[in-house]
Parts: sequence; structure tokens; C-alpha cells
Amino acid sequence: MKNKVKIVKEKKKEKDSLLKEIKFKSQAAMEYLITYGWAILIISLAIGVLYSLGLFNPSAMAPSYCVFNGGGFVCKNFSISSSGYLSLTLISNIPSPINVTQIACNAWGNTSYAYTITGGAILYPSSVYTLPSSAVQCRDSKGNVVTGIKTVYKGKLVVSYIDTTNGFRYYAVGDIQTSLGSI
Repeated sequence: MKNKVKIVKEKKKEKDSLLKEIKFKSQAAMEYLITYGWAILIISLAIGVLYSLGLFNPSAMAPSYCVFNGGGFVCKNFSISSSGYLSLTLISNIPSPINVTQIACNAWGNTSYAYTITGGAILYPSSVYTLPSSAVQCRDSKGNVVTGIKTVYKGKLVVSYIDTTNGFRYYAVGDIQTSLGSI
């Protein structure tokens, strides 16, 4: 009988030590999961904050440029508002006086939806013309006005002018790319 009691006690000790080992491993597993859970939560929050600040927005990294083919004009202080209005200062590099009659901003590179300057604007070499605000709205390839904030617009800028020395009409076409924003 004593033998049987001894065997039962030994089995109980084995069982107790096995339970302690399982409890220890369970506790280690829970600590592991909780530690990594917190780390994943903190990393997720950091990524969320960076995304909300616009760090992962490719338009924030897109270069802004306004360049005319042939160098007839230089763009200064150009931007497009969130409602699509172009703000622009043009400097003439044309060696003779010109009369600027139309300015357009669209995807096609023509004078569709152009702003017509009443009476024109006479520009001499190196003189400056500032486009009135709310005069030209930039359009996409479907003819819609571009809108939004931090949306990248890439299109054509067209200046129609008459050379005052010979009376011929010319079109200067440039490329423009910038992020839309509020002006």
C-alpha cells in the first residue's frame, strides 16, 4: 500500500512539474505576443501619422516646372489653385515687341478654353506680364477643370501672340507640371 501511495505521489509530482512547465511556457508565449503586439501597434500608428502628413504622397515629391519650347518665354511664380486657376508671371525673351492676345492651360497644347486678353498685352524684350488671378483654368485631357489639393497637374501652356514688327500670329507652347494647392 505504501508503494502505491508513493507511486501516486510521484505521478502527482510529475504532473505538477509538467503543469508548472506548461504554465511557464504559456506565460512566456503571452509575454512574447504582448511585446510584439505593442511594437506592431506603435509602428502602425507611426505609419498612419506619416501617411496623414503626406509623406507617402507621390505628388509631394513631383518636381514643379514650367518650360517653353524654343525659349520664347520664361515662367516665374507659377502655381495652380485647388480650383484649377493658373497664377503666372511671364517674361518675354522674344527679341521684338509682341502683343500677347491669348493664354491657355490644357492637355492638348492648343488655344481651347483660352483666356483672351482684351486689347492684348504689349511686351518688349525682357518685359513682364502677370496673368490676372481667376483668368485661366487648367483643363485635363477630357476638358474638365483640374481640381483638388496636392494633385499633380501635367499639361501644356499656350501663349498666342502677334509680332508687332511683321503682324504675324505665333503660338508658344510650353510644358507645365505642378501640384495643385490653394492660392
